[in-house]
Amino acid sequence: MSATKEGLVLLAQQGLILRTTNECSEPSLNFHLTKIPFCIRSAEPSDLDQLLKIEEECWKNLNSSKEELLRRLKNSSDQWVAVVDGTVVGVMYTQIVKSIELLKQGDFETQSTMHDESGNILQLLGVAVLSGYASLNISLILRDFVLLIAKANCNIHS
Repeated sequence: MSATKEGLVLLAQQGLILRTTNECSEPSLNFHLTKIPFCIRSAEPSDLDQLLKIEEECWKNLNSSKEELLRRLKNSSDQWVAVVDGTVVGVMYTQIVKSIELLKQGDFETQSTMHDESGNILQLLGVAVLSGYASLNISLILRDFVLLIAKANCNIHS
């Protein structure tokens, strides 16, 4: 089965995701549609207030600034949010980098300088979910969704 990013995103916006029926990484994976109790979509600048709320609750003193979150949203459309009843309750931040060596040299404060759209390595920067929604397994589903999109993109290694 071949999935496109666009197709995966359309499904996720409707609260459906593709899940594998086994854990192997062979090309002949079996997939099935799974209904989830939220939808997934690209994060938008209009989500900023809710993203700041999530940062504050989840990261306390390590939370990213408003400027950093805006930079992430502007640099890439591959920032994903989980939405329940119209409210953003979780987020997965990612970026593309040129090499794993860059990641080894960086740290929390320098990672934002590593973003490079011409790269082919997907870095999962972080996932955060409001505590009241932890039982929905949002972080795990967001991670799996992002990795599935990366696999659908032949230019990206995750």
